Amino acid sequence: TRTVNAEKAQLWLERSKDSSVNINIGSEPFQEASIPKVKLIMRVIIPHLGRCRSLKVQGVPEKVARVIFDRLRDASAPILEVLEISTEDSTKWEPKPFREGNAPPLLDLSIEARFRKYFLERFTNLRRLQLIATAFSGTDYSGTVAYVHRILSMLPRLEILLIDNDKWHVDGGPDESQFLRTGSTSPLMHESLTYLSLWDSRANRNTIVTSLNLPHVRYFPRTHKAPLHETTFGICILEYMQRTHPFPRLVSLCLGGSHRDSHRDPDINQRNAENLAHLEGALDGVPLLESLSFEDVDFGGGETISCLSRVCPRLEWLTLHMCTGCTLKGIMSIMERRSTRTGFQPLRHLTIREYPWDTGLVDDKETWELLGKMLEAKYITPIDLTNLYLTRFDVK
Repeated sequence: TRTVNAEKAQLWLERSKDSSVNINIGSEPFQEASIPKVKLIMRVIIPHLGRCRSLKVQGVPEKVARVIFDRLRDASAPILEVLEISTEDSTKWEPKPFREGNAPPLLDLSIEARFRKYFLERFTNLRRLQLIATAFSGTDYSGTVAYVHRILSMLPRLEILLIDNDKWHVDGGPDESQFLRTGSTSPLMHESLTYLSLWDSRANRNTIVTSLNLPHVRYFPRTHKAPLHETTFGICILEYMQRTHPFPRLVSLCLGGSHRDSHRDPDINQRNAENLAHLEGALDGVPLLESLSFEDVDFGGGETISCLSRVCPRLEWLTLHMCTGCTLKGIMSIMERRSTRTGFQPLRHLTIREYPWDTGLVDDKETWELLGKMLEAKYITPIDLTNLYLTRFDVK
């Protein structure tokens, strides 16, 4: 709250005795950036840092944050595992807590990207890292790859990496899905990463993911803001996936095309066909895949998507979002052929959303009704933008 009741806080802390504590400092008490208030708060907190397991400083004015982290500069927090820092302002100031003595055993760190240098050098045992307000260049793809490679090289035990470029919001043109911007850096192997979230342009996402070999990655959640949505990668990554099979434990994947722009650029159709030619080989390298989503993809008659009858034996969820070039009868055929293959799971969930002017799939009423009896079939109307992706997995 805006009122700081130091006596009550002190009493609570004393009554908790030797129990570990979680400390959250939010913006409410500092609407006027009150320095006396923050000094009072720190006088109460500092004696109990020895049993602090989680410290979150969220959305406070920078001059308040300066006081907090000046006090923490030489402090000791021997059991601190979770640290989160975000400020309202953006200057060249950097917090550098716990500089003296042994570093706390941090496992979970959430900071603004501009603070990363000190923290990644000081705390190398992290399991989860969230970088907010990452300023990737829109054209320096080699620099973007090098940025991610440096982080992963410094944190060999990292399991969850969330990178959020808050200045980017909308994907660019069709070439972001069809053409890969490759950097000069060789693919980096990271043995521990299981979750990778990249909130940035599709071109940057494609470039980053095709520079990595992640044998234990399971999910590409879209962002920490919406962890149950999947990151969409362009179908231009399929050739890399077919060639190297870099994600053998992947459970969920979303691939995007550029059908909506193909009428404006005739070359897109040719490039689309070339990319989709790698679909079967790419999916052959993700045998644990349970969920597959396609977004704005033209399957050109359905031959390429028919490979789902031969790959991904654990596949149960299929989402077609604004896709063309396939039919419900084709999907029915995929289901029937999968049912005859030893060790293949049947498709159980189908979600379709189409363009308002293109309802060819669900116009096949008879097949749609048959599918509805065989699995959980869901059609999302063109104006229904909620619940586009079904909640499939408990993503951390």
